[in-house]
Amino acid sequence: MMALLQYSFSEAILSLRRSWRTSVFALVTTTAAVIVAATALLVSLNLREVFARLSAASELTVYLKQGASDLARERVDRVLVKADGVTSHQFVSPKDALRRFSTDVPEMASLAASLGENPFPAAFEVRLAPGADGEAAARTLTTALRETGDVEDVRYDRQVIDRLLTGLTLSERIGGVLAGVLALAAVLTITSVLRLSYQTRYNEISILYLVGAPPRAIRGPFVAEGVIQAVLGAFLAITILAIAFQTFRAHYGQVVIDAFGLSDVRFLPPLWIAGLLMLSALVGGLAGLAAAWRER
Repeated sequence: MMALLQYSFSEAILSLRRSWRTSVFALVTTTAAVIVAATALLVSLNLREVFARLSAASELTVYLKQGASDLARERVDRVLVKADGVTSHQFVSPKDALRRFSTDVPEMASLAASLGENPFPAAFEVRLAPGADGEAAARTLTTALRETGDVEDVRYDRQVIDRLLTGLTLSERIGGVLAGVLALAAVLTITSVLRLSYQTRYNEISILYLVGAPPRAIRGPFVAEGVIQAVLGAFLAITILAIAFQTFRAHYGQVVIDAFGLSDVRFLPPLWIAGLLMLSALVGGLAGLAAAWRER
């Protein structure tokens, strides 16, 4: 078995050297397919972590009517204290809201000051307990708050997060379809290149069959060549993606971390990278086998 592997890979390397021009085309196609698939995985990995953080810290913001009295504030506060699923709540005065806005968006602070009055209403920031019934609890609480007559509006972060998750799932499916199309193109390209190599060596291969050479010794080099092309393309794609990722993290990583409260912006885990390389090797090997398949 080891002798067959050594023979197959040595012949595959010689074939790649002889027909490197056509092999480059297959390499580029494979690299493009893996870049698309790996990029989709990388973006999905980090976005799902962002959404998990946002979901864990999801809040319900209760805006009081403009000029609401202290009595109105106390009525809303009592509703929040008695409500199920509320872990904590905090009152934010119009002055505190304006101060936050000026700190978080300093370039707009002068615009807010130029209005002549504070545009921010008083509000309560409500932290809800995580759980599957969070949205039902939020609806019940929203109804109770509106019944007080002191609430102008209620915003629930989780609804926005769920819509974003739906959009992410759709994007993942589109990325998967695109990666699948490119992967199919890579398979067909590798198969075509190896089939051309097979036809070039047709007389030699026919003689080998006539003298009784086993099929695995004839197909082995083509399978090995397909594996080498696919793995090399996948390795090149992951290397390009890693360089692009490191560049992005160096320039914008801290901005993303601060904005979403992440511990770090993550690259693909080693296990995922190994899986991509193994899958590429399998696809390349099957393409090589298809190109060299011939019944005796």
